[in-house]
Amino acid sequence: MMITVLSAAALATATPTFPATSVDTVVVEGQKITYKAHKDERGRTIYAGKTADGEKFNFTVRKNGLVTGKIARQSVSFKLPNK
Repeated sequence: MMITVLSAAALATATPTFPATSVDTVVVEGQKITYKAHKDERGRTIYAGKTADGEKFNFTVRKNGLVTGKIARQSVSFKLPNK
């Protein structure tokens, strides 16, 4: 089952603790998602992980709220609300 854009937005609005030294888990739309988050040199938050059924994802959340990345092999791009 593929993560929807809504699920990606929910994950991207999570508040990770830095530095990420362990794997975090959330449940979005009934699906368990494991991920690591870290800040890159530009201050962007990077989320990388996989769903319970093994689909990999990678999101970059910029300071202005723009989210870009891939879920499975599909590109996503959207703006978080209130950013």
